[in-house]
Amino acid sequence: MKKMMLYFWGILLVCASCSDFLEPRSNTQFIPEDVSALRELMIAEVYTLNIAMAGPLVLLDDDVDGGEFIEGRTSAVEGPLAAFSWQPDMFEIFGAAGMSDQWFALWRDGYSRILGCNAVLDYVDDVNGLEETRNELKAQAFTMRAFNYLYIVNIFGAPYSYDKKALGVPLKLNSNIEESLMSRNTVEECYARIEKDLLEAERLYLTIPVEKRWRPDYKASLPMAQLLLSRVYLEMENWEQAHKYAEKVISDYAFRLKDLNEFVPTEDVPYYDFCNVNCPEQIFSYSQNGCLTVFPREGIPKNRWNYVASHGLLKCYSESDLRKDNYIIDEPGCKKEAPEGMPWDTLVRRPVGKYGVNSNRSVIESAQSVLSLRVAEAYLNSMEAAAFLYKAGDAQMQTKAMERLEDLRYMRYRRKDYRKLSVFSDAEALITYIREERRRELCFEGHRWNDLRRYGMPEIKHRWNLDGNQWVEYTLKEKDPAYTLPIPESTRTRNSSLVQNPLAPKREGVAVR
Repeated sequence: MKKMMLYFWGILLVCASCSDFLEPRSNTQFIPEDVSALRELMIAEVYTLNIAMAGPLVLLDDDVDGGEFIEGRTSAVEGPLAAFSWQPDMFEIFGAAGMSDQWFALWRDGYSRILGCNAVLDYVDDVNGLEETRNELKAQAFTMRAFNYLYIVNIFGAPYSYDKKALGVPLKLNSNIEESLMSRNTVEECYARIEKDLLEAERLYLTIPVEKRWRPDYKASLPMAQLLLSRVYLEMENWEQAHKYAEKVISDYAFRLKDLNEFVPTEDVPYYDFCNVNCPEQIFSYSQNGCLTVFPREGIPKNRWNYVASHGLLKCYSESDLRKDNYIIDEPGCKKEAPEGMPWDTLVRRPVGKYGVNSNRSVIESAQSVLSLRVAEAYLNSMEAAAFLYKAGDAQMQTKAMERLEDLRYMRYRRKDYRKLSVFSDAEALITYIREERRRELCFEGHRWNDLRRYGMPEIKHRWNLDGNQWVEYTLKEKDPAYTLPIPESTRTRNSSLVQNPLAPKREGVAVR
C-alpha cells in the first residue's frame, strides 16, 4: 500500500491547513483504511477550503469602480486599493496593511486544495470500498483538481489564446515530497492536464449509476466536469468541443434557467438566491461571503462600500432587462445624485449579487456560498462557440447561436417587453452581442476578469475618490503585464525556482477632477 507522507511541500505552499485526517498515526505517515476516510479528507481539505476562492479578484475588472469618499477610512483600505489599481506589489501591500493572510493567499490556498485531491487519488485504489464508490470519489478529485488548476493558471499565467507557451503554474500531481524545487509548467501544459483530468472524471462518472452523477450536495459532479470542459475549450478556442460540452450540460440534465418574471421580491427576500441548491440553475456552489464583500468595504465603517458597480456595467442593461435590479444589490438609503462623469449610478449599487440576502441586504446566515457554476454559463458558452463556428463557415450554427441566445433572453427580460432580436447576418456583430450578454448575465461571478483576458486584454480604467473632492484615474493598458498577477514574493522566497511574471511599473493615479 502506498504511504502518504505528512509533510506539506514547502516548495509550493506558504503553509497549509491540516485536518484530523492528515494527522500522523506514526511518526511520519497516515494510512487510510477505507474509502470513507478519503471522502472525509476530501470534504475537509478540498470542499471546505473552497470557501476562499475569490480574494482580490473582485476588484480587477471593469464591472467595478470607485464610489463616494467615505469618512473613517483606515490604513486597511490600502490593501484592496492596491488590487484595484493593479499594483505590481499588491500582495505585499495587503500584508503591510494588516489584512489577514487568508484573503490574499490565492496561490497557497489553490495548492492546498490540489494537495487534498492528490492525496485522495494516491490512496483511493488501495483502500477498502466498493468500486463504484471509489470511482465516484476519484471523479470528484479529478474534477476538483482541474477546477483549482484552471483557477490559479488563469490568475498567474498568461491567457491561453494570447501565449500558451508562457509560464503557467507548477503541476504537482501527487502528494509526495519532491527532492527538488518545482518550476513552472507552461500554460499549454497546464491546460493539457486540466483537460485530461476532466475527461478522466467524465469517464469515471459514466461508470456509476445515473442518479449519482449529480446530487444537490455541494459536491463535484458529471455536469460540473462537462461545464468546465466547455469553458476550457472556449478558452482554448476549440469551438466544436466547447459547443459539444455546453450542449451536454443543457440537454442531458434537469437544470433549467430561472424565469426572473416569476420572482417577486419582498422586504424579507429582496433578491433571488442563485447559490441555493434549490435554484434550478445551480450545478455547483462555492466560496465564502467574505471573499466577495470584505475587499469592497475594507477599512471603512460597517455597511459602507469603497467600490461600486461600474457605470459601464449598469449602462449595458436596458430598461426591460430584469437582471440589473435582480443581480446587483442596491445600498438601502443611499440614493445619490451622480456628479457628471463620476462612476456611481443615482442609486449606489454594490459590486456583488446573486446570493441570498435579508431585508438589510446582508448575506443571510444560512447561506452556504456566494458563487456558483450555473447552467446559464452553458448557454453562453454554447452560443459563443456556435457564433465562432458560424464565422468559420458553418451556416447552421448561426441558427443554433440565436436559439440559445433567445432561450436566455426570454427568461431575463420583462415578459411584456420581450422581443426577439433580428437575426445577426454578420458573425462579428453576433459574437460582440453574445459577449455583452455574457457580461450582463455573469457579472460578479468571477468570469469577467478571465473574459477580458481572453478577449485580447483591452484597456480599462478605474477611478478612486481620494478625499471627497479629488478623483484619480488608474489605467490598465491594452495587453498590460498586470493582466497576469504577480506571484507573491512570500511564495517565491520558499521556492526560488519560481520565475516571477513580467511586472508593470508602479502605477500612478492621474487626477481627473
